[in-house]
Order: sequence, then structure tokens, then C-alpha cells
Amino acid sequence: MKYHTTQDAIPNKVGASWFVCKCFGVGIQELTATLHQLRKTDKKSSEHFPWELSREMISRAKDGDGPWRDVLFTLCNRSLYDRIRWQRGKPLFAFTGELTERLVFDLLRLYERVAPQLKTEGVPAAEVLWVLVEHLFLPTVFIELVRDWRQGLGSEFEGSRCWYLPV
Repeated sequence: MKYHTTQDAIPNKVGASWFVCKCFGVGIQELTATLHQLRKTDKKSSEHFPWELSREMISRAKDGDGPWRDVLFTLCNRSLYDRIRWQRGKPLFAFTGELTERLVFDLLRLYERVAPQLKTEGVPAAEVLWVLVEHLFLPTVFIELVRDWRQGLGSEFEGSRCWYLPV
């Protein structure tokens, strides 16, 4: 996988996943819990996973450095999935959880594919990200909501009457 490492550039895939984790209240404590859970199930855990996580390790991965970039990306995504689809050790079987999971991970995959191809030199990262949100992510979310509007309880997913997005 390519890591976008240009200084003052848009986040790489680890940085994007970490940002989304923080939006869902997933922090280093949750990543550490996921790390310990995965270490228990892997016979070669010492080779595949670090012993502990640190803010420095996350910071380096967000900069495109460090030996554990891919592991941190996996931990972010696994922890994010657990936050969306599990509660108090039990799975959540709600349509909104399914929709949230699909939207979050589809948008992260979309970002991962698009970001390395963007020509961002000389453009502030905030402007690049705003263009992505306005012209790529929001339309994608809107299309998904409209596609699944019949799954809602009322009009919350129904096009112009959608509760979740501004028209």
C-alpha cells in the first residue's frame, strides 16, 4: 500500500482511519484493547504485533513512518468496526448499524483509492479535504441513503426529506 507522506498534505490512510476513530470516540485505549485481543488469537503475535501502542507510534504511522503502519491501520479499522457493530460485548443487529458500517468503510476505502492520485501541491490540506467532502463523500452518502430509503422507519432516508444530510 502507498502511504501519502508529503509534509502539509492530506492524511494518509492511517491518518484518515485514526481521524474517523476519534469521531466515533475510539482512542488509544480502545486500540490497545483490540491489540491485546488480537495478540491472544495469533500464535506469532510477537512477530505480527507490537507489545504496546504509544502516541508516538500512531504519530509516526500518520506521517507514513514506522514499522507498524499496517498494524495500526488494521487496529483502527477493527476498533472502529467493534464500536459500530458491538455494544457491551454483544453484536448489534440494527439496520442503522449496518448502514453506518457500510458508509464508514466504503468512504475510507474510497479515500484510500483517491487520495494518492490527487495533485495537492500548493493547495492547503483543508481545501483539498473540503472538496473531497463536498463533491465526493456527501454525494456518495446521499446516494446510499436514497438507495436504502425504504429501510428507514419514516422519511429519515428519503432523499430531500432525509434527516441526516442537508439538501
